[in-house]
Amino acid sequence: MTPTVHQIGLIGAGDVVEKAYLPILLRRADCNVIAICSRTGRSAVRLAERWSIPHICADHQDLLSKNVDTVFICTPTHTHRLMATDAVAAGKNVLVEKPLCTSYPEACELLDLAARHSGTFYTAFNNAFREENRWLMSRVLPGELGILELLDFEWYRTRRYREKLWLYDRELSGGGVLMDLGCHLIHLGLSLIPQRLCYRAYCRIKSHNLTGSVLDDTATATISINDSVEIVLKLGWDMKMSAKSRVRLEVFGSEGSASNQDYDGEKSDGFSAMIEDFLQHVREGSHPDLSVVYDSMKLLHALYTSAETNGTVEGEFGCPSVKTACQAHA
Repeated sequence: MTPTVHQIGLIGAGDVVEKAYLPILLRRADCNVIAICSRTGRSAVRLAERWSIPHICADHQDLLSKNVDTVFICTPTHTHRLMATDAVAAGKNVLVEKPLCTSYPEACELLDLAARHSGTFYTAFNNAFREENRWLMSRVLPGELGILELLDFEWYRTRRYREKLWLYDRELSGGGVLMDLGCHLIHLGLSLIPQRLCYRAYCRIKSHNLTGSVLDDTATATISINDSVEIVLKLGWDMKMSAKSRVRLEVFGSEGSASNQDYDGEKSDGFSAMIEDFLQHVREGSHPDLSVVYDSMKLLHALYTSAETNGTVEGEFGCPSVKTACQAHA
């Protein structure tokens, strides 16, 4: 049986495409990168020439008209909904970089469409595939730590991507550190609590004028899941520290505790394993658990609402259309 070769189109030609996606995809015998586009075209031309990509497309619609079956959307957050909607309508398998959308309503709209999509729809959370985080999940999910009681997560970074001005414009990015780094930690936290039903969330943020736009650059949050599991989040951009980034995930249960810092094996950025997971879903014609993405966006929205109102926000998890689709493809 001849193995499937995925015909890949890349929408976006920025840093993450150049340093993560392209090197991995071009090493894979089952991937053929045939098209690329970018906002101005300059970066797409540069990468196409460097990596011998045959089609340099004028825009995402032009790319979707090519003979691609699988599309990677690696563009600023405010473009995701339109590009992903068009890719789904064109019948493509779709991977979208995180955050999925700039707002919760946009995410609901896109996820509802994706849940009815015959192809594979996937949101890229590479940190869930880092070896130290997968090791932590392998201890928590089977119940090794007993009944979960507390998830204590923090992520601090020095100044982030100064050249990416869109990242510091809330209309284009959807938010600051809570959206950028917080979405990863929330996705990881909720993935450790599969039977999540409801939440109670309180968040405080500090905002500063970053390149002309006022955005949250530090955030602290306390979240109660099912009135039994507490999640504490601490996030910071532009922190004064020697390392560029520091991530600590610590989980406490009734029978013990574990941290991603306890892992001492090989480490990577998670992109290779994440891409393999996405393409495995494509090969199998299956869907990943979109309910985790939906719940993460819902909780992000609740945290921003809490910060804006200085109050506690309560709600329930779950989107009927997303749950139905996940169960149908399980």
